[in-house]
Amino acid sequence: RPVPRQGRRRADPFDVGEEVVSPYLWHRGIRRVEVIVVTHLHEDHAAGVPALIDNFRPREVWSAFAEDTPLWRSIHSAARRAGARIRVLKQGDECSLGGLPCRVLAPARGQPWSGRPQNNDSLVLELRHGRHTFLLTGDIEAPVEARLAEEGLLAPVQVLKVPHHGSRRSATEWLLERTRPAVALISSGEGNSYGLPHPETVERLRAAHALVLRTDEDGLVTVRSDGRYLEVDRGGGSALLRRFFDWQ
Repeated sequence: RPVPRQGRRRADPFDVGEEVVSPYLWHRGIRRVEVIVVTHLHEDHAAGVPALIDNFRPREVWSAFAEDTPLWRSIHSAARRAGARIRVLKQGDECSLGGLPCRVLAPARGQPWSGRPQNNDSLVLELRHGRHTFLLTGDIEAPVEARLAEEGLLAPVQVLKVPHHGSRRSATEWLLERTRPAVALISSGEGNSYGLPHPETVERLRAAHALVLRTDEDGLVTVRSDGRYLEVDRGGGSALLRRFFDWQ
């Protein structure tokens, strides 16, 4: 079954969970997902989640907020149908993904709901596997990056999911000086109208000596870790790029 390339323009209505993510997971032979993480309640991050819950029946759904918005009601209904537990996570919470330790860095405990979804509502997770650390950042921007740096919550990582699709106000020096990522992954749609990722952000990442991979140019990017070796493929696992990292 062909795997759709992320970022192609399609006419509405279009459900990315049903028409892109689910077919890709089925293509990989995946029939069940234990946990689905909702970074925040913007449509480009969460609109496909109800279909994924219906199709893969997770044990848990994680979110930073559970506010009464139309999208959250749809997610909540799907979770109820699947019998999935909803966990609302905040800074300082610790959890497990596939047996791997996971630490919640944001949002701050007590951070108020603004009345509508915001980029800085995003759930930020630090995931460890052996010698490798992954930082998953949602759409956070400079204010949250600065707070995490000032509070001493950032540490060196091997893989950074670049915040907010590589926007100009993300991946600031506060973040990069403390995380020093070996690999920086940018999720951005091909030909997107926002001009993301921003050239200044890409340059900052390269100046920090990160290997920069972006879905608008590289297509599917896959990262595999056995706890010691890190393998990074682009182009659906083709031979276009394959790099191995070994941290002694």
